[in-house]
Amino acid sequence: TSATVDALVRELGGGAVSDGRAGAAAGKSGAAAEVATAIGGRHNDVGAHKTKAAVMAPPQPAGTAVSPAVAAAIAAVRKGSGGATWVLLGYEASGTQLKVESTGTDGGESLPAAFDPASAQWALLRTEHEMGSAEDVVRPKVTRFTLLSWVGEQTPPLRRAKLTTLRGEAQEVLSPFNEEKLNLSSEAEAASALREAAAAAAAA
Repeated sequence: TSATVDALVRELGGGAVSDGRAGAAAGKSGAAAEVATAIGGRHNDVGAHKTKAAVMAPPQPAGTAVSPAVAAAIAAVRKGSGGATWVLLGYEASGTQLKVESTGTDGGESLPAAFDPASAQWALLRTEHEMGSAEDVVRPKVTRFTLLSWVGEQTPPLRRAKLTTLRGEAQEVLSPFNEEKLNLSSEAEAASALREAAAAAAAA
């Protein structure tokens, strides 16, 4: 009888120990599962955050595309290549694509007459002024760039209404520049703007 009781005690004790180990193992498994879930949740949160940020990020400006001829004409004025001092830009038949109307090497003297009284146009003028006196061996040059926006007196009203959008694109294409002369509409205004540009270069 005593042996039977001892056997029962051992069996119950062994069962209790086994149950305890199983409980501890289950507890560890549960804790591991919780840790894995927490880590997975954080990874999911990071992924969701990145996805949300990518969706909410504003698109980057692609810039205004211009033809090779326009780009080359502007670059020539920038560098003074071939003595180029100004370029006049107008628009293709589409009304939005810039094109080269004319260029010059005379410091802008012939530019006022080149503007079209029935169009919206843009010109970039290069002005140079030598500093010092004629006796100086080395005379550094001051170079300035002026953007002239032209709205001829005969420009159609619908075309004028689009100038706000067109101006931003033209400024981007012709940047950088030191000053801008806005909404010139006559040869007299254009000639006055050129004189002011020359005076600004001399005073720099």
